[in-house]
Amino acid sequence: MKNIIITTGDSDGIGLEIVYKSIQKIKPLKDRRFFIFYSDKSEKKYKIKIEKSYPIFSSFQEASRTKKYFNFIKNNSSPAIQFENSVLLAKEKLVSAIVTAPLSKEEIQISGLKDRGHTDIMRRILKLDTILMAFWGKHFSLLLATDHIPLKDVSSSITATQLKNTIETTALYLKFLTSQKKCTIGVLGLNPHAGEILQLGMEEREIILPAILQAQHRGILVEGPLVPDVCFHDPDYKKYSVYIAMYHDQGLIPFKIYHKKNRGVQISLNLPFVRTSVDHGTAKNIFGKNKADPTSMVLSIQKALELLK
Repeated sequence: MKNIIITTGDSDGIGLEIVYKSIQKIKPLKDRRFFIFYSDKSEKKYKIKIEKSYPIFSSFQEASRTKKYFNFIKNNSSPAIQFENSVLLAKEKLVSAIVTAPLSKEEIQISGLKDRGHTDIMRRILKLDTILMAFWGKHFSLLLATDHIPLKDVSSSITATQLKNTIETTALYLKFLTSQKKCTIGVLGLNPHAGEILQLGMEEREIILPAILQAQHRGILVEGPLVPDVCFHDPDYKKYSVYIAMYHDQGLIPFKIYHKKNRGVQISLNLPFVRTSVDHGTAKNIFGKNKADPTSMVLSIQKALELLK
């Protein structure tokens, strides 16, 4: 039996709504169980629906004794602490996968944790600096060479060795990121025109290109540095169905434009367990309005089940 935890994120966000809507679309699978953490402060309408239809437990230990497919755990601790406890359960191999609804940076701060997001919580608990943020989408997938850091720190955070390792990790997980049997990885440049004009920066020549050449020497199909403002144009994204962006917004702006709202899945790489997540935020402006689109959560659950096979 493989256990999967779903965390519902901020209690005043759309997490519980999209989780409830999603599990209506997920068919039970043999040897799989879901444990869903939520708070008594969560959206009332869906809390009532859940408590009428599903078994409710006070702890994972209590819930793990059941054989039901969907099991809800009411826990009024901070959703950041709920996720932290979920990672500890996965670290102890009591859980095989974690699927997360959006968790705000403000909620993490209120909880007393000093982390910047889900990924940093996992890095701290697992003592793994090599965890990477990837995003799977229908049109193309994406990895981030750096994630939640200030833009002014991006250049100093990228080294040829670190980028070479990111390329190798991308190649290792290609089957999770694309359905193409043969795929060329596209690595974006950092500066305008990808360093073609020397006065605009030397990172492409001194860091990015050497990393690409080292990866090519190892037989990895990778090209770059690509010019960031044109490399996502049709039909280029069909050639580079997996991209490596140098920083957060450089990759996620085109990714979210192509995939619209709620059509992508975040996947954490280099973990000892599966972790997927929605590609959107808490959407507190539509909390309690029954307007949340659950598509990204449905895809995240489906992708977690797929990766567990």
